[in-house]
Amino acid sequence: MEPAALALSRAFGRDNVFYDSWSIQPGDGIIDKMNSGLEDCDCFFLFVSERSLTSEMVN
Repeated sequence: MEPAALALSRAFGRDNVFYDSWSIQPGDGIIDKMNSGLEDCDCFFLFVSERSLTSEMVN
């Protein structure tokens, strides 16, 4: 998914793209950061793969 995040960051600026690898730092609360990113967004894109749907982390 990083290619999509890179394309979005070129279009809108990296500071305006919430991407887990960039936006969540060690020690951050993952759920809190995700909720913050969702609350502050104007557009939301969800990328789902068949493999992710069977992942325990996604469930």
